[in-house]
Amino acid sequence: MDYRERLASVEAQCVEQLGEHLGRQLAALARPGFGLYDFGHDVDDCLPRESRCYFGGPACLDPGTPWPEHEGLPLSLYAVLDIATLRPWLGSEPPADVGLLNFFCLEPNDEYRAATRARNPMDDLQICRVIPADATRAVEVEAPEPAMVHDQTPLQAVPAVTLPMSSGGYDRILDTLEVSAGVSDHPAHIVWQQYWEDFATDQGLYYSVTDDDVEFIGLDQAFGWPWLNGTATERPYRHLLTLGLLTLNAPEHHWVWDDGGYVHFLIDEDALRTGDFSRARVELSTGHH
Repeated sequence: MDYRERLASVEAQCVEQLGEHLGRQLAALARPGFGLYDFGHDVDDCLPRESRCYFGGPACLDPGTPWPEHEGLPLSLYAVLDIATLRPWLGSEPPADVGLLNFFCLEPNDEYRAATRARNPMDDLQICRVIPADATRAVEVEAPEPAMVHDQTPLQAVPAVTLPMSSGGYDRILDTLEVSAGVSDHPAHIVWQQYWEDFATDQGLYYSVTDDDVEFIGLDQAFGWPWLNGTATERPYRHLLTLGLLTLNAPEHHWVWDDGGYVHFLIDEDALRTGDFSRARVELSTGHH
């Protein structure tokens, strides 16, 4: 099933559950995205194993591209997305000349934490970098010391139709939707909340893993509407990547995820459209478990 066929099915589902007026408004917000799984999960309809999507490991950079740093500290490579293999589902964004995307973020050591204790370092846009590369020219580059290196984990990308979330918190875009009189006295995000988790599960975006008798909800995702909880929803954005649960398999848990939370790589709409990834930023949301 291609994206247009899946979208038509989602639109019919929205109308059935929410009524004609609200259902069509919600379906109009749909965006293509991908659920991300390691190969320990048995999933259907994933992209081929040859896709260069992975967590951790080396970066894939154009020859001569310097390894990104922040205040003299090298960033850690979190993930590489093979945009060329995602393109048939994604469409025209990012621009056609983007073949790979490398996602970097700072893994603060004790000295850095002490130096920045008066502020939250995650408020600094320079904490992350998203660096595009040409899929035909890119070479693998190992991280320089003392960057933390996560074990390389190949990822399965499961194509999905995504809609704004409403589970606990909610995406503020839902405040723009109008609920018809007589259908419900509640705002759109409350009406949609009773259906969102089942929808996300059906799309392959929502699953659970038990670690030390604690159930964690998996919401690792590329593009589309992500699960957000907090200030990330207060300004317009486009979503690039969400990571969290994958780090349960990492040799050391990242400090960001001490509470089981998630890190989101976001970018302004016009920056994504033009391929200006220097304007990418990271924001955090609390854990969902």
